[in-house]
Amino acid sequence: MNVPTETKVKQADYFSFFYQNIGVLCFCEQVDDPVIWTHYADGHRGIAIGYEVLGVLHPVQYGDTPPRIDYLEAEALRTDGKITQAFADKVIPEGFRQKAKSWKYESEQRMFLNLGRLEMEGPHYFLQLPQPYIKVAYVILGCRSKLTRFDVERAGKRIPLLRRDAPRIFKARMRANSFLLEISDPVTRVPLELPEAAVKVRSLKEK
Repeated sequence: MNVPTETKVKQADYFSFFYQNIGVLCFCEQVDDPVIWTHYADGHRGIAIGYEVLGVLHPVQYGDTPPRIDYLEAEALRTDGKITQAFADKVIPEGFRQKAKSWKYESEQRMFLNLGRLEMEGPHYFLQLPQPYIKVAYVILGCRSKLTRFDVERAGKRIPLLRRDAPRIFKARMRANSFLLEISDPVTRVPLELPEAAVKVRSLKEK
């Protein structure tokens, strides 16, 4: 991230608050892209979990240059050197949602969370689900996954989250006439329809 060199405050010190207190929860709009499954689901052997998200999502912006924040403008939003909501609302979206153009295939959406409100295990932070603004909507089995819908249903009986939300289960399959995957019911082959919330997120991003 570029901070004007004329400032006397080191970049690491300036952003230390965000690195220590703000977490990023990342989502992907694409469920039928084979590259996503290759990179993030053990080469199609894993699963994908679809969420119904009612919280604020920030679409990642892709480009050729890293983000740049007007330091003086951002500093004017602080009060006595302390973080304010206006300061966070400016710095977080402008400084933490940019990636190189080569990542554009992910169609990533980000949610920013206060790490102080999350559960910690070792070096990792976890968000306990369900929350009023996010819950599990469906599970997709990869093309090469050895799991079946019955495996997921049996596991769901032991996992309070899955037992409560009872997410729908789908299967990913290769298509003969397209590189995009078919995502459908394992038995009826009825295709997965994105939840209305996901469609709204995508439409807002495209405008």
